[in-house]
Amino acid sequence: MLASLCLAILAFDSPGPGSGPKYVDPTTYASPDGEFELFVDPSSCFGAGPALYRLSVGGSIAWEGERAWTLFDAEVDDEGWVIGCAYTFGDVPWPESGSHGDLRLVVIAPDGSASVDLTERRLGPRYVNSRAEPTRVERFVLAREFDRAVFLLRGHAERNTGLRWCLARVSDGARLPDVEVQRALRTNVRVFDPLALRRLPGTPYLLAQFHTGQPYGGSLAALLDLDGRELWSRFDAAEFTSAEGPVALRWLDRRRGSLSIDDGGHFSLVSYVRGERESFAVRLCGSVPTERIVESVACEPLDTAAFVLRASQRPSDAELPVAPFGMELVDVRPLDVSGRRRLELVGSDGRERLFFAERVSGEVLELALDGRLARTFRAPADTRRVAWSSVEFVSVAADGSLLVQSDLDERQPAWSFASDGRFAGARSTCGIECPRLDGSKWVSGYFDVALEAPDGTELVQHARSASGRWLGMQFFGGARSLGPDGSLAVQGRELAVFAADGTPRAAGPCLGYTSASLANQGSRVFACRDGRVLVFDIATGSTRQVDVRGDLPPERGLAPVWIEALGELWLVDAVGGYALRYRPTG
Repeated sequence: MLASLCLAILAFDSPGPGSGPKYVDPTTYASPDGEFELFVDPSSCFGAGPALYRLSVGGSIAWEGERAWTLFDAEVDDEGWVIGCAYTFGDVPWPESGSHGDLRLVVIAPDGSASVDLTERRLGPRYVNSRAEPTRVERFVLAREFDRAVFLLRGHAERNTGLRWCLARVSDGARLPDVEVQRALRTNVRVFDPLALRRLPGTPYLLAQFHTGQPYGGSLAALLDLDGRELWSRFDAAEFTSAEGPVALRWLDRRRGSLSIDDGGHFSLVSYVRGERESFAVRLCGSVPTERIVESVACEPLDTAAFVLRASQRPSDAELPVAPFGMELVDVRPLDVSGRRRLELVGSDGRERLFFAERVSGEVLELALDGRLARTFRAPADTRRVAWSSVEFVSVAADGSLLVQSDLDERQPAWSFASDGRFAGARSTCGIECPRLDGSKWVSGYFDVALEAPDGTELVQHARSASGRWLGMQFFGGARSLGPDGSLAVQGRELAVFAADGTPRAAGPCLGYTSASLANQGSRVFACRDGRVLVFDIATGSTRQVDVRGDLPPERGLAPVWIEALGELWLVDAVGGYALRYRPTG
């Protein structure tokens, strides 16, 4: 008989950690029918150590509690069974403890008990920029009616690097012998990257697709049994090589797999290169598979318009919800920076001054809004320099004193200058400091942000934004901005805003990954690659798109800054020594 197969392509992926450390945010995993939901609340940003769990069904709690490990990825079926993987020390290349911990492969019953709990010791990276092994859990499948849990791992098995099936019985949790993926395939094609894996519902079969390495750029679709042995396969030699026209624009769709399953009991395999979709039926043949276990039943031309390029998780500047407003050019203001080399705008107090850094001398220049040079800040020659680059942070205290810090390395001392410009010394900081008018200050590091009283007492500390996600701050110019009311905006995995009393406010889209940003008092300003300017208001959380009527060609490299006191947008050319002044129209 023909198996009844009904599964969408988007359900194929259960990705493992990528090449960099993976942030493990609080996550809810839902069953396909939506009845069961598993909430995972990690205790650390990279998934090391314990986590809190809560499984609910129809709004009622089935079980909850703490487990000694944090699930990186998981799936929940329609009866409340959970399958997933965890890394006891997180998935970072070189953990502080020196040990890489264990890989945990688990299946949790609907009552919260562990049905399968496999442990595999991780070995250190073989290369400086590689991962501990097993490097990742590529995919996993739970087939309870056939008493099997299947995990697809990459690496280790005592350094026999490659893909392998890790198998376990659900009934007693026993681990079965591992199976090397390549050895279980009957074809001579070598595979190295799994694109999709799913069990065909109601059958003891797995449907998989791999990116091939020999020959490079091919696609191998295969029907496997629950031990990973090949029953049928289809190889397309040029599926992931270069292509012409619309096919080339569908790279991400192709790269994420081209298998799908319909309600009629067929699975389909798409070839973008051949421009066709072929449908297959699976015949159940008991314990003895035959060559005709898979039959081709239809082949039709591919409607390329039905396949769209999927957007990345990180929104682009063009996708941001913004309120446009027009600007008119008031004048061109000269700046007194003649004779300076490698000068860059690094900050503004938003009221009456701009700050520039000269890369050659290491000096900081303060310019008044009329363009004249007001003060020059320089440290004595015997003072260890802050690493001057494009990522300085300049903050102004209530008394007019200045603090110059480097985002490159928190261990480097910050330079302090008195309000009259005198060098006040170098000191170590525990993070990037943003002093407020009342003498208190925000201090932010790589992973958290704290508000300190004038006497140094910590008032609040946050490692997550209002959305619940870990902050994961970025260290580049303008990654932190102080609002006029003492609030703070920090650029990390998202644009997180904290009210003046330290309360997290709604987080917004991350802007700084695809655009240059500048620290500013009261607003954050971003120059987009297409020449537009975005102004993010910290107080209201709104983003405005500035229309400068084509006066900001992206190749000019003009640095935008919002002057709160004047309500003006300035586009500064530090090399040419001038600023274009714009005022809102209407």
